[in-house]
Amino acid sequence: MGWPNFDTEMNFGDVGLRMGSVRAQLSHHLLKVLARGQAVPEHDAIQLRNWAVRPEDTMLSLEEIARRIIDQEEKPNVKAAQQG
Repeated sequence: MGWPNFDTEMNFGDVGLRMGSVRAQLSHHLLKVLARGQAVPEHDAIQLRNWAVRPEDTMLSLEEIARRIIDQEEKPNVKAAQQG
């Protein structure tokens, strides 16, 4: 079984995940897929772009978007600085 399809396989209320942790998990997963040289599933790529940290980030590579999401989720001070 691969990465869950967010639309059909994950009910966030049932599994008790915060949206932030799911964003970071998908970002980590996509970085591993990219490192292996595999194609990123289209629905994962679209979801990652939808979760970009800032609207202008949607034009970046998937790798860069994933890294920015991880930075935002795992380093709260960066998040606060970007919002301020």
